[in-house]
Amino acid sequence: MKKIAKILLFLILIISIITFSIVMAQNYCPKCGAEHKAGDKFCSNCGYKFPESSPLTDPTPSVITQPVQRSDGEVVITNVEPLEAPYGAKLKISGQGFLAGNTGIYRVDFNGTPGTIESVQPEAIYVIVPQGISNGPINVYVDGNLARSNCYSYFKVASEVTSSPTTPSAQSLASPSTDMTTTSLSTMQQNPITSVPSVSSTPPPSPSPGFLNVTNIPQGTISIGKIVYTSWDKNRNYEDIFVMKAGQKTGTNLTHDTNYNTNPTWSPDGQFIAFTSTREGNREIFKMNQDGTGIRNLTGTSFWNDEAAWSPKNNKISFNSWRDGNLEIYLMNIDGTSQINLTKTQKDDVMPCWSPDAEKIAFATNREQNYEIFVMRSDGTYQTNLTKSPATEDKDPAWSPDGTKIAYTCHVDGGDEIFVMNSKDGGNKVNLTKNPASDDRAPCWSPDGKKLAFMSNRSTTGEDTYWEICVMNSDGSNIFNLTNNSWWDGFPGWVK
Repeated sequence: MKKIAKILLFLILIISIITFSIVMAQNYCPKCGAEHKAGDKFCSNCGYKFPESSPLTDPTPSVITQPVQRSDGEVVITNVEPLEAPYGAKLKISGQGFLAGNTGIYRVDFNGTPGTIESVQPEAIYVIVPQGISNGPINVYVDGNLARSNCYSYFKVASEVTSSPTTPSAQSLASPSTDMTTTSLSTMQQNPITSVPSVSSTPPPSPSPGFLNVTNIPQGTISIGKIVYTSWDKNRNYEDIFVMKAGQKTGTNLTHDTNYNTNPTWSPDGQFIAFTSTREGNREIFKMNQDGTGIRNLTGTSFWNDEAAWSPKNNKISFNSWRDGNLEIYLMNIDGTSQINLTKTQKDDVMPCWSPDAEKIAFATNREQNYEIFVMRSDGTYQTNLTKSPATEDKDPAWSPDGTKIAYTCHVDGGDEIFVMNSKDGGNKVNLTKNPASDDRAPCWSPDGKKLAFMSNRSTTGEDTYWEICVMNSDGSNIFNLTNNSWWDGFPGWVK
C-alpha cells in the first residue's frame, strides 16, 4: 500500500508540474487580460502593443475590463479628419458598423503604430495620435481584421497644433437635435497626403460648417466626347467609375463594384481607362476597357498607388506611389512594367498631368511647405515651381489641349477655386469660378479646349452636402450641372 501511495503522490506531482508549466507559458495582455499566443505583437482584443523585449506571462493583468461585445457587422470607414495633425491630437474616424463603447475590439494604426482610442460612438471612432510616428496610412482593425475603407486615409504629422474634432457628449447622443444631418461625404479624403493623404489624391474637400446657401445651377449636357468620373452609390457604401457621353443626362456605371474605385483617366484614344481601386486590398492602379470589361491590376504592389495619368503618346502612365516613405510621382509602361520613381524627394509629390506633347509632366508638391504646381520633363529632370504662390494651396493641374494653359485648383480666401495660368511661366493667373460661397476642384479640359469640367458643391441643398460634375466655358462663363443627382460625383476626365 505504501508503494502505491508513493506512486500516486509521484503522479500528482508530475501532473501539478505540467499544469503549472502550461499556466506559466500562457501569455496575457496587461491591459485587458485576454490570452494570447507567444510572439503576438498586438492584443487582438484591445489593440495593446506588447513590449518586444519582455514576454507577457503574468496571468493577473493590472487592469481587467468587462468582456467586450464582438462586432457582428462589417465596418466601413468613410472619412478621417483631420489628416494632418501633431502628436497628441484627436482624430475622428467616421464610418458605419461601429459598436458604441466597445473600444476593446478596435485598433487604429498610424503607419504601423497603434493610437489610443478615446471613445467609440455609433458613427465614429475618436483616437489620439501617438508619439514618434511618421507620415503614412491609417488603418483600422476590427477584432484583428483590417476594416474596409472608402476614403483617403494618409496621415501627415503636423508641427503646429490644429483643432481636433469634438467627441459627442452622451447627452447629445441620447437626444439628437431634429436639425442633425448626416456626415458630409465631401469631407472624405480631405488633403490626403498630408492629408494624403494633406494632399489628396484628389480628395473631396471639407465644406465649412453648415450648408452652403447657394441656388442650384441649371442642368446641361456636353456636346462632344465623353466624361468619365467617380460616383458614390446612393447609400454611400462604395464608389464606382461612371461615364457620360455627349447628349446624355445620366451616367453609366462601368465598375459595378463594392469597393473603392476612383480617379479615372482616359487613354488618349478613348479605348481604355486607368483608375484606382481597392478591390485587391490596398490602393492599386487598374486598367479596363472603355465599357468596363477586361479589368486588370497594373501596379501589383503592396504600396499605396493612386492618381494615374495616361501619356498622350499612349505608351506610359504616370501615378503617385507611397513606397519610399512619402508620395512620389512614378512612371510605368501601360502594361504595368518598368515602374520608376521620377521625383525622388523627401516631400509629397502628387496629381501628375501630362503636357499634350508628352514632353512634360505637371504635378502638385509640398516641397516648399505649401502645395504648389511644379513642372518637370517626362524623365523627372528640371523640376520647376510654376505657381510660386506661398499664400495659397495649388493642386489638380490640368494641361489645355493646345499646351498653352494649365487649369488648377487654388485654395484661396478659405475656399477652392478653379484658376488658369500660362503653362510656360505660370503667369497670367485668372480665377475662373469666383465663387467663395462653395468649393470647386479637379478641372479637366474638353477635347477642343473650349470648356472645362470640374467638381463642385455649389449645388448643395438643405438636405445634404454632395458634389456634382459641372461644366463651364474656358473663360468661366455659362456654368451648368452635368450630373445633377443626389449622389457624390467627382474627378472628371474628358476625351473625344
